[in-house]
Amino acid sequence: MRQVPLWKPGIVLFTVLISLLYVFPSIYRGTPTWWPSWLPNRIISQGLDLQGGLYLLLSVETDKAVEQTAENLVDEVRVSLRKEHLHYQSAEREGIDAVVIQLADSGDSPKVRQLLEKDLPTVQMVEEPATKRLRMTIKEKEQKEIRRFAMEQSIQTIRSRVDQFGVTEPTIQKQGEDRILIQLPGLTDPTRAKALIGRTARLEFKMVD
Repeated sequence: MRQVPLWKPGIVLFTVLISLLYVFPSIYRGTPTWWPSWLPNRIISQGLDLQGGLYLLLSVETDKAVEQTAENLVDEVRVSLRKEHLHYQSAEREGIDAVVIQLADSGDSPKVRQLLEKDLPTVQMVEEPATKRLRMTIKEKEQKEIRRFAMEQSIQTIRSRVDQFGVTEPTIQKQGEDRILIQLPGLTDPTRAKALIGRTARLEFKMVD
């Protein structure tokens, strides 16, 4: 009978012991206080498919971001015209991406247009001589940038709120043009999660004088 060298079963036993040492922290669901510091102590992260959790798909109202930019343009237009003492009847937002200026005198149109094109390069302007109006529309390229920035800000805000749950390796990523995919492994309170993540926060500065 052929004798097996003693070093072969020794290697097998050593490999099994090392494997158990790596697996133990995950089975224990934590690292015991008596666990030696020189041994592996990393817990294997369990995803949504292993431990369950929340799967959310949020829609970001990027149109609101464009609309708010147009609203801010109204204030900028009023400040610019008053600064140069150019008369106008009104300046109001129209739709989600335009501002309409009603002039007091159609003869002021060239001066107003020249001033605003200089101060507000992100808009394109169209004159309506029959009604003594100037229509300013946010350029398409600028609107895309506004929507992109709104998505990035939303993802950053959601990530900071998700951190409050202490979720291990959450998934927060853009999906499509205006949606955010959120996966929260191990979370068992969907009501609290939706309330915290969906909470609206907005800071605005308005011209009062």
